[in-house]
Amino acid sequence: MSIYNVVYGELHLNNKDLNKGFYESFEKRKSLAPISALKETLVEVFNIDIDFDYDQIEYFDVRYEGGVIQIAVEGLDADTIVEYLGVSLNSYIDTLYIIQYFEYEYCFRILGKKGYIDSNFGVFSNDYFEKELEKENPSKKEILKYFVDKYESGVLVEKKISLEEIFTKISDISIDPIDDGYYFDIKNRCEIGSNGETILTWAIKNENISLISQMLQDGDPEPALITNKDGKSASDVSQELGNPEIIEIINSVL
Repeated sequence: MSIYNVVYGELHLNNKDLNKGFYESFEKRKSLAPISALKETLVEVFNIDIDFDYDQIEYFDVRYEGGVIQIAVEGLDADTIVEYLGVSLNSYIDTLYIIQYFEYEYCFRILGKKGYIDSNFGVFSNDYFEKELEKENPSKKEILKYFVDKYESGVLVEKKISLEEIFTKISDISIDPIDDGYYFDIKNRCEIGSNGETILTWAIKNENISLISQMLQDGDPEPALITNKDGKSASDVSQELGNPEIIEIINSVL
């Protein structure tokens, strides 16, 4: 399984003129590096200066169609960039629909003014969409439209899963956090379960390397610094366990 991300989104701002202005401003800067073009666009259109501390982006493009901004991003930090963009524009945003693509699998997420409205509807294979849309290799635009139509018509409903169910799944390393979809159920990586463990310390104790890698792939150290009921951080727990692969992953964000 790859952790290389491809994200395609549809950004609905609460002022239609801003949609077009965002596109036109970005279009003028397409010769720049993607993040530089995005930063300058946000300053010009919204007077917002954001320090995107993420550089693992291979591709970033903005298009304008039907009065809506379409965003396509590729790279390890793709989902983090799009989420940060949505949160940063919270006073201007109505909704940001997102599909995130991992090798042959898609998940659908919705970002609103205060963060994720709904975050997990399951994981869907490329074969599923070929069957549903009766088309070989449907585009990401077509797949996003499928999700949005199903969601707005009430057919597609978010899966509900408790924090305790997530902790139970973490302890079973035969369950892949991406293939099963429970990684997308984790709305706050710093939450602590009834067992007194953080999501990360529990993943370390169960040597769930796949989940540990996913949680720390954006380089944010915060989940690794939160302590469990015993006052031990992820670094402390990993050192006690002694698994060199886990220690290396934890140390990479500290």
